[in-house]
Amino acid sequence: MAQGTPVRHEPYPAPHEGSRADCIPWCLGPTRDYAAWAGCVSAAAGDCSIKDGATSIRKLGYSPNPVAQALSSGSTQVIGLIVPDIGNPFWAVYASAIEAAAHLQGLDVLRCSATSDSTAFFLSHLEEMKVRGILLATDLPDEDRAVAKSLSTRLVQLSSHRPLDGTVSIASDLYQGARQATYHLRSLGHARIAFLGDLSGDDPRLAGWSDTLGVSLQAPGLAFQAEFTMRGGLEAMRSILAAPETPTAVFASSDAIAIGALHAIREARLDVPAHISLISLDDSPEAAFALPGITSVRQPVEDMARDAIAALLDEQHLEARLHMYPMTLVQRSSTASPAN
Repeated sequence: MAQGTPVRHEPYPAPHEGSRADCIPWCLGPTRDYAAWAGCVSAAAGDCSIKDGATSIRKLGYSPNPVAQALSSGSTQVIGLIVPDIGNPFWAVYASAIEAAAHLQGLDVLRCSATSDSTAFFLSHLEEMKVRGILLATDLPDEDRAVAKSLSTRLVQLSSHRPLDGTVSIASDLYQGARQATYHLRSLGHARIAFLGDLSGDDPRLAGWSDTLGVSLQAPGLAFQAEFTMRGGLEAMRSILAAPETPTAVFASSDAIAIGALHAIREARLDVPAHISLISLDDSPEAAFALPGITSVRQPVEDMARDAIAALLDEQHLEARLHMYPMTLVQRSSTASPAN
């Protein structure tokens, strides 16, 4: 072998001749071989300059690992984002807005899709990775709140209506959003308006619907439990359509629920809005591109994302409390006056 030729070690197969990989050694031999390959002047002695080192870095296609850099610097330019379900249309849009706002500040975002059982694990894991800060978009169970309070990493909560003491929490005003949605249906002449969403806890969407209609939270035949997924909306809407008296309008707590409900209505050979009007919260792209387009109350994700990143980087940007953002009605073709 000629002096200065990089050494290839078996059992790894050599790349095809002429390929780009053929230019990059998998395992370099003695220092002088590496020096010659890098283009050093005094290759025999392995005496590389900084300029020569830069040449070899370009040849290797090396790029720094931000997590590895954190081991020496004590922090990274990476932030953690914990969301409940990245497959949900709303959280996908929100995560993209957060990434856009973070990139403007020179930050990368590490997404974690967490269940209620794994939130504490991700909080601890992100702190071990020495991320710059953590955005938490899941409500914390009581048993995990102690873990969150013990973090030395800065934490900002998103869409939390139970903020931790001493933390910034950023959320849409879901109560007022639900009132807007329900009032819109009432203004069209609907009196029997069903609710699809979470009936188990203190959900502001349920309270907004109930207060606007002046009905009990346990109103028979009107409030239906639905998971915040398309399948959840499909199954809940099937239950509504199987009831003795069908409502003339439905308020779905999210676009994902509404899309599932729309499928169930079509499955029953009914029309939206001729037979049933449909409205939701979030205003994700899926709502706009549904057929018909779903009237929805928009969450201001871009504004919330910008403030979340700013609050993560600057403790003085927002006071440590819950900050509520107004929502906006976006009217489309899924709502109309009742036929009769």
